[in-house]
Amino acid sequence: MTTGHDFSHLIENTISHFIFSHANNQTVSSIHFDEWRLLPYTVIVCPIVGECFCEYETNEVVSARSGSTLIVPPNVKHKYRMDIGKVHYAHIHYTFLQNIDILALFNVPSVVTGAESDRISSLLKQLSESTDSNSSDKISIKTVIHARALALELLVAILDASKIKRESMDFFIHFSKISAVLEYIDQNIDKPITREELAGLLAVSPTRFHYIFNDIMKISPILYVNKIRLQKAQTLLASTDIPVGEVALRSGYPDIHHFSKQFKKWVGVSPSKYKENSRLSFLHIE
Repeated sequence: MTTGHDFSHLIENTISHFIFSHANNQTVSSIHFDEWRLLPYTVIVCPIVGECFCEYETNEVVSARSGSTLIVPPNVKHKYRMDIGKVHYAHIHYTFLQNIDILALFNVPSVVTGAESDRISSLLKQLSESTDSNSSDKISIKTVIHARALALELLVAILDASKIKRESMDFFIHFSKISAVLEYIDQNIDKPITREELAGLLAVSPTRFHYIFNDIMKISPILYVNKIRLQKAQTLLASTDIPVGEVALRSGYPDIHHFSKQFKKWVGVSPSKYKENSRLSFLHIE
């Protein structure tokens, strides 16, 4: 059972947010991504003028126009298009315990409308403006805290329009059993990690640990480690100029050839191609 202390610890380790790109009431020129995009962060688009369309692998197509908000979760394959228009948008990621995507625990609607959309759009605009001010030479503690507060408000607004998944309730109840393991994985993701050493953190046998971890996370511990490694690699490739070889090392893959093989299996393209595609995936601002 999760205690008050556990939740306090959870809150302290919650919301590492980073905006890779954003725009505030900016004109966009006809954008058509004909290839599938797989991005390591949530895409939020609030059209001010015009209409945007998003197609998913299931062949479902959704659209958003003024007064509505498009939300695409991380690591969901999609194609995006929009003709001339104006938007607020951001690429953002909310996690706790460093690696667990908060929005993945909820059924987030593809399109939010009405007052909930207006709220998200307003907060996105404020956050964009706050981030712009933080880019100046006059960064202060107040502006940094203000930006973080806005990011939290934006998360709450998105969650208010969403419903928690039933299985997520069980996770919140039992996550404290493995929180130390999740933090250890995050802190040592660039090093070799074995099931035996993870089991040692809980003082149980490897077999018992495998059962506990799989029961809570719905994935085996080693597959989880590999997933986190590859997600970290996605983020580094999409948001930095770090060479592919260095990305492999930072993600826990000393053998770049093995890394490339695993990455292509996970994402569908090579690391270098993913890096190139990610740079082309941002909305073009006139």
